[in-house]
Amino acid sequence: MHKANSFLIAGLLLIPSLAAASAQGIDLQALLHMTLPQELGRVSEAAQPVAASSSPKIVILIEDAHVNAGAQRNLAGIIRYLADAYQVRLILVEGGDGDVGLSYMREWMPEEMRRSMAEDYLAQGMLSGEEYADLVSDQPLVLWGIEDRALYEANFQAFLEANELQPALAKHLAFARQLVKALLPKLGNAPLRQYLSQRSAFAAGTLELSGYVRFLGELCLSLGIDGGLFPHTVRFLEIQQSEQTKDAQQLALEQKQVIEQIVSQCPREAVKPLIDAAKALQAKTGSRQAYNQELARLIQAYSISLEPFPQVKRYLRREELKEAFDARQLLNETREMEKAAGARLAASEEERALVSFERDLLLRENLVGLKWQPADYEEYSREKNAGWFSHWLPWLKERAAKAGLPWEAQQESVALQVDSDLNRMVRFYQAARERESAMALHVADKLLREKGAAAVLIVGGFHTESLRALLHEQGLATIVVSPAVSEKNDPDRYATVMRRKRFGKFKAQETMAEVRE
Repeated sequence: MHKANSFLIAGLLLIPSLAAASAQGIDLQALLHMTLPQELGRVSEAAQPVAASSSPKIVILIEDAHVNAGAQRNLAGIIRYLADAYQVRLILVEGGDGDVGLSYMREWMPEEMRRSMAEDYLAQGMLSGEEYADLVSDQPLVLWGIEDRALYEANFQAFLEANELQPALAKHLAFARQLVKALLPKLGNAPLRQYLSQRSAFAAGTLELSGYVRFLGELCLSLGIDGGLFPHTVRFLEIQQSEQTKDAQQLALEQKQVIEQIVSQCPREAVKPLIDAAKALQAKTGSRQAYNQELARLIQAYSISLEPFPQVKRYLRREELKEAFDARQLLNETREMEKAAGARLAASEEERALVSFERDLLLRENLVGLKWQPADYEEYSREKNAGWFSHWLPWLKERAAKAGLPWEAQQESVALQVDSDLNRMVRFYQAARERESAMALHVADKLLREKGAAAVLIVGGFHTESLRALLHEQGLATIVVSPAVSEKNDPDRYATVMRRKRFGKFKAQETMAEVRE
């Protein structure tokens, strides 16, 4: 093979390694089309407001997986990447107001000691990803809290109240769930019985999301429900199937062979963008997505057949699907598939009542577990919920009697209290919503005062959609970023850490100050 071609192939197969980006101003257009190293996370959406200027200020919304150590490390990596590659160093955070940075601690101790301490606090959930980055990085980051303290404190008090209500409410809902489970074997409608059993397993955490989505997808298909209504579900299932046939060793071999064909068949100037993408990937200033796009472009432009390379063909298709996939939309589609399948399967008034009750029950189980997504809050807000448990209690008692199941008389005496406590639980989410307008105003104000072109905003996933719309109203463009999550969230751990941290970022500063003393 020609020596120049050998050099090109070697360059295109480089293994990524860390390198610093050149120091230059923020390129807004480049930022609007930004990508991320795949191991850190993904860009799920970039959007400008309707009346955007040609160079709008940009807010990079990072969805925070609270106290998830793996996700927090990736969040810290994203902050370092944005600072290195795009010079974005203004980091706006919930849970505090004003200067909440920890960079002043860099003078107190050497980097190795800071990193060791930061790892320990991160593992405990007492340090967030942005605080970790600020503590161990050499970048001049600015961490700035954008809360209205009074609104945050009200939300925190609502959290403490919800936390106190959880045990008793969980007990009452568990009684209702056990009754539903006991009724299932007595259902003559076998498909409906299986549907409700799978929903119960998913609610209990014994069935993973992937298995549940696969079940719902196949069920909807069998019921003649149009799969085109659920595009993210279709993508998810295709990705899952493709992953099962992946052969990493064979893929690496095929990639090398495809690169050899590209270098031998394509003009050097046509290959240059791919070389640049490979170099950027090596330096961690570019992404696997950009590299794949250049690779796919050359394959298509020069009619390179992938039939001899099935692993590469599946890989490129898989990556294309991942870029178009949105996990939040998958959850929304899951909800719609549940409704559509339940409506098709329930053939009688009795069965429709059972499906309706079970759906309402799952919504409230997720409320009590503090697992609500924005769509859950919206659904609950549209309903008449003042006396949900009291309304269904006679129906539950009658079904229990017909099925010969035991009945706990105390359920009747506490029904009104259960309804009241459920509505008090909702106050936590209402208070979270009330914080968002103030946060959006503070974001716009800080960008204006700093004369900044772009900033990172780190908030929990519950706030993302609402804040995105509010920021657009302020004339700001948004990019939504989701850090990679490799481990499950632990709601109990989140509650424990929240109680310890109180007013989050201020508590972190106090904790770090104690370390110095």
